[in-house]
Amino acid sequence: MSTILQRLLLAIGILEIPLQVDSYLFYQLEDAQFGSVGGLNISLLTFTLAALYVLWMIEVALRPKPSCQSIVWGVPLLFYLSVVALSAIGAEKPPLTLYELMLMVQAYLLFFYVANRMQSRSDVVFVVSMLTVMESLNLSDISSCSSTERRPSGSRFMKLYSHFR
Repeated sequence: MSTILQRLLLAIGILEIPLQVDSYLFYQLEDAQFGSVGGLNISLLTFTLAALYVLWMIEVALRPKPSCQSIVWGVPLLFYLSVVALSAIGAEKPPLTLYELMLMVQAYLLFFYVANRMQSRSDVVFVVSMLTVMESLNLSDISSCSSTERRPSGSRFMKLYSHFR
């Protein structure tokens, strides 16, 4: 990850997670009231991931000779995504499963990008710094509620994290 543009896009994508600058296509209020993802989530992260992958493809296409760099696939995550995708077949409301699956795919694409694009110590420090800021934003959101208010449920990726525990 070499350019300032790539770092800026990655920072926007990571910091957007707790801020949830997003919109839902095909939103269904009655499904959302029961804790489901109420529609197809389109967020700043969606656009930054698309831009990061386009920049990565351009970089690979312009490279004079192909590199023999190994790819980190995250096989357990791919297996989990496959099981979730198969569960949509038997779901009572398949679109709701697909909405949740799309969030998981975004999380996987973020993992895949970070796992395969970190090339130097400064890249790792940058990503860890952004993750620390992201978590502090998430914690400040929770601590800003009084004890009598309903606490926010956290970011959408924190909800997905509960699936892995």
